Parts: sequence; C-alpha cells; structure tokens
Amino acid sequence: MTDLHTHLTVLRTAVNTHASAILFKLTLPTTPISYQEITYQSFLSSVSDSAIYWSNKLRLPTGTVVGLWLNGFLYSNYVHIFGISMAGYIPQLFSLRLPNPKIIRLLLQKSGAKAVIMDKSFEGVLDGHIAPTISELEEYILHQADSSPEDFCSSQSTSSDSHHSSSPSDSCPITPQIAQGIIYHTSGSTSGIPKIIPSSTSKLRGMVQKSHFSVTPGISTAIGSICHVAQMFLLLGGLQHRATIILPSAIPFPVAELKIMIREAGLQKLYLFSSFLSTFLRAAKEDKQLLGMLRGLECVMYSGLPLPEDDVKYGLREGIRLQNFYGSTECGGGMMSSPIGRPDCLVPYPVVDYRFTDKGELVVKKESVDCTPVELRDERGDYWTGDLFERLDEGWRFRGRDDDLMKMANGLCCEPRWVEEEVMRRCQDLVVACVVVGQGRRGPAVFVEVEREREGLRGTIVERLRDWMEERYLHERVTEQRFVVVVKKGELPRTETKGNVRRKAVEEQWKGVLDEMYGDC
Repeated sequence: MTDLHTHLTVLRTAVNTHASAILFKLTLPTTPISYQEITYQSFLSSVSDSAIYWSNKLRLPTGTVVGLWLNGFLYSNYVHIFGISMAGYIPQLFSLRLPNPKIIRLLLQKSGAKAVIMDKSFEGVLDGHIAPTISELEEYILHQADSSPEDFCSSQSTSSDSHHSSSPSDSCPITPQIAQGIIYHTSGSTSGIPKIIPSSTSKLRGMVQKSHFSVTPGISTAIGSICHVAQMFLLLGGLQHRATIILPSAIPFPVAELKIMIREAGLQKLYLFSSFLSTFLRAAKEDKQLLGMLRGLECVMYSGLPLPEDDVKYGLREGIRLQNFYGSTECGGGMMSSPIGRPDCLVPYPVVDYRFTDKGELVVKKESVDCTPVELRDERGDYWTGDLFERLDEGWRFRGRDDDLMKMANGLCCEPRWVEEEVMRRCQDLVVACVVVGQGRRGPAVFVEVEREREGLRGTIVERLRDWMEERYLHERVTEQRFVVVVKKGELPRTETKGNVRRKAVEEQWKGVLDEMYGDC
C-alpha cells in the first residue's frame, strides 16, 4: 500500500493513476431518475477551483479553522470541504442535523474558527459566507480568468463536467497546501453540547491506512453525510481503489430508488445503516424482484446498530451477502469489518492496536494509528470505547454498550441520561420518575411516572423542554406530544437492588406502543 497521508494526497494519487474513471454518480431530480457522472479528474479540478475561490474570499492565514455548516449530501459539499483543505485551512464540519446557531457559534468559538461557510438554507441565520453551487463556482472562476489574465492561469478550465484537460495543480494560482486535519464532532450531546473531535495529520494518516482495507473496487452508495466521519472514511477507501460512489436523492432512500440504482446506475455494493437495511429486508419478504436484486449485489454492508438477529438470519438464508462494519467518530471512522457473509465476525484492521478487557470492552491503545485525542483517554493514554464484544471464531461479535448511550436509526448517538435529568429538573412538580428510550429509532421517547394524570400533561412537558431541545441534534429531540408516554407511579420496571428504572426492560415491555408511535415517522 502506498504511504498516503491525507484526503488530498489520496485524491491526487488517484487522479495520477485513473483520472478518467468515474468517482461520483449524482442523482438528478428528473423523471425518471437519471445520473450525472463526475470523473476523478473533474472532482480534483473542482476542488482546485474551490481552493482558489475560498483563498481569495477568506484571505486567512494557513492553518486557520473554518467552519462548514452544510447539507452533507450534495456534490458541492464534497468539493468545498476538500477545497478548504487545499486552500490551507482546517475544515470544522457541521451537518443539517445540528440546526441551532447558538450551538454552532459555541463550537466555532471552542475551536478558534475565524470564519464559517454555510448552506444557502441557513442564510440570515448566522453571519458567514454562503457556499456557492458548482455552477456559481464555475462562473466565478471564468470571471477571474477573463478579468485578471495576468493573475489567473488562462489554462484553468471549468469545474462541473469532464472537459478538464490540464492538471489543476499546474494551473492553480495558489500553492496547494498540505491538509492539516479535519474537525468532527461527536454525534450526540454530552453536558448539553457535542464534543469537538480534532483530526490531526497523524489522525488523517490513520484514516487513510484503515480505509484501504474497508473498500474494494466497484459502484457503491454513500452511507450518509460527508459532514460525518463514516462517509469520509468510505470515500478515502474508495479513492484508493478506483471506486464509484452514487449520491442518492436522499438518505434514507425508498425501495423504488434502490431498484433504479441497481438497474440504471450499476450499483454493486449497498452501504447503509442497519435500521435502513431492516426496512429493505422487510420489503424484500413481499417483493420478490427486490429480493432478487439484493441477492445480486456483491455485498450489503451495514453499520451503526447491530442488525436484528432475525434480519441477519433471513438475509443469510436468502443468499444476501451481508457484511458488518464497526467504527466511531472518536477514532476516525471504521475500526473493524467482517468478511462478506459472516456479519457476526468483526475483525480489526491490520494497522490498528486494540485490546479487549475481561468483560469484552474494546480499548484502543495509545500506540494505535487511530487513538482518539488525549482529552478522551485514560491516565495510561488508552481510549475506552464503551462498546462490548464477545469472542467468536476468528473475530468478535458486537454485544452493545457498557453505558446508557443509545444509537439511533441514522447511526448517530443520543445520551438519554441528559434528557432524563432535564425532564426531572423542569417538570419535577409534574412527574416522579423518567426514562428515555428509543434504541434504533428515529428519535427518543420519554416515559414518565406520575402520581396522578393531569389534563394536557404531555403537552406541558414538551413545552417546558422546547428551548432546551432546540439546542440538541435533531435525532436527540422530543418536540411532539406523541413521544411522551405517561404511566402510573411504580409502573416502570426497576432493578431489585437500587430501584433504578431498567431502560431495556421498558423498551421490551412497551415495544408495541413504540412500534405504533414511530410507525409514520
């Protein structure tokens, strides 16, 4: 494996070896759906154009942190994230799932960011620069070339199609910089705010080394937002193996679009979070065409939550090539994957250095290429993930968390304890106990015990929480009455010793209620 260091060097190396290969297939809003193909060369040229644009626009010292608050699913988002790096800045990535400007400002202050670039939908919400579309970027580059030929290389070409003939590194009027890292955030709030996860050049190197083992050549789907680490990780792996990535119209996407991706775009590898895969597997039981298409894929890789055992058994029995993928934001994306067809056998990548405790908790040693920032490590310098595994054959089976952290349907996290404490703080005159559940669901549900039922109680609880909820990620919020369940005092299952409410038992006891509650979300 070539000693690649960052997302920029990976991209340049890929262009040197397969410039005309297709990197992206963009889903166009046409009827029927059609696709626009973007080559590796075209993407690098667009990135170079973006670097020129932001270097001229921002005029900040190299190494400055620049926030990007983006949709996360658009081709232009990929271009601007890479472009900010090429201009010498450090991108700090925010997705649409964190829509509160107050929290964005606070996280920008904590990182020392000097500028923020936003999606057009946030215009007027936060002071900052609006990210141009690819066509607007192209117009800017052409205008610069026409108006200042002495300052701009005349050979610079446009950036939205495959008509590039010159190397962007040769024609770019700025010197491409060495990427100095990418700043991510934990996908759940702790103490009311996500934690900043800086990514140094050494961390980027670890991501590149690990991602080499996660992807093989072929056409796959994007798993999620490029503002989250999972998609960046899979993109890095894909760049090293001449892979092609389909950017769907939305994530999750419907069965009908999946069929079109397979039939029209040549999809070979389906990457998605396990909750979304469960939806397709349920549909396949009634849709024989879909089942046949899933069988024909080279692999169906899932991540986030463990896939329910019944779904695993069904998929393997029907000949679907299931593959499991485990990772975390703190450790820079993927950490283990399974062989195709053996999803319960997770194996660490060869370049990492882990150990498992007696009870099976995964610990990342300080020497590992993906060990998280020192602030999150123990006194020895190791990082305790909180994820539990059991030995199985040559690999490991994921058994859940060693704490109360919940993984939601989109693979992001929610720490229910903070929600419970806020409910009790704001509603102590109304409720006597509270538990938050929703593992694998689209959002949390609040169960409260009361001395006596009161008219409008659920609405009162939601209203008292409203301003606090507005500062949370979207997948952490409870903003509708239907996600509040009121029961009598003593009705929630508890431990015999300390009398604590048993979260998992609540999930099991009220499963029917929860299924109905989330059915039309």
